[in-house]
Amino acid sequence: TKDFTQVLESFAPYSKLYKEKDWSDVYADAKLDRAKYFDDEKQRWNVSYEKWLELISKYDEKTYRQVEDGIDILIATDCLSEGQNLQDADTQVNYDIHWNPVRLIQRFGRIDRIGSPNKLIHCVNFWPAKSFEDYLHLETRIQNRMSMMTLVGSETQELNEQYKKMVEDNPLQDKNADRLLEELQNNSISDIESPKTLSLKDFSFETYRQDLLDFLDKNRDVFRRMPNGIFSGFRFDDTLFEKIPESLVAVVGYPHRKQGSKKPYTELYLMCQPVDTHLPATYQELNRAEILEFLRTNKRKER
Repeated sequence: TKDFTQVLESFAPYSKLYKEKDWSDVYADAKLDRAKYFDDEKQRWNVSYEKWLELISKYDEKTYRQVEDGIDILIATDCLSEGQNLQDADTQVNYDIHWNPVRLIQRFGRIDRIGSPNKLIHCVNFWPAKSFEDYLHLETRIQNRMSMMTLVGSETQELNEQYKKMVEDNPLQDKNADRLLEELQNNSISDIESPKTLSLKDFSFETYRQDLLDFLDKNRDVFRRMPNGIFSGFRFDDTLFEKIPESLVAVVGYPHRKQGSKKPYTELYLMCQPVDTHLPATYQELNRAEILEFLRTNKRKER
């Protein structure tokens, strides 16, 4: 963080400048009344933040410009999760969720500190999309473990079975989960303090979105010439994607909009209607990742 000292100071001047630095020279230049502003017993100055701002505006223009040109939003990795005082901030957003809730507590501790100037502090967590949360139950498990830690005062609970179950339930079976399960099976404790995180990209559809964008860019003219209302289909091997029957796949927008309207839909759903005469012709939403992976794998099949 040494390379980002000025960034942190601009983001959190109350914490990194006013509280952590010695301003005795500025106070001396301003000829502050020691009887009023200096605590002889604690041997330190008692100057309010507002008074400090007033003084540096007159006696330290460089620092004052740094405060005036402050940073409102700071984006960082876990390199700032320990040892930094950033209590100027009143809101923290976790855009990835670590397997170990202790990491979330450490992050929140950067802004939820004694001496914070804020009366109310918010912490926002981005949890996996609902379709994957149904598999992982990640939010519930992390909250349960945090409650357990609060009751017993421990940050190193042996939760190997819970972690194993979490990985088994994960439909993605990503490399991060495989690594974690292997460590747990080998009785390794490194997973507790591992810097590896469960990122949003592990649960988003970014891979499919980028694949589609690349395809659209390469064939933009072709798609522009296509008339409305066209459709396409293909046959696939019976051994592939056995969970998905012969189906009609469609993107459905909600609510209904008038023809020719350019107003975007409020919600979009990826729907799969199985072709089965014994079932009522009702659309049902299946696992989106399975549908997208199915389409991507078979996109070059003959039509």
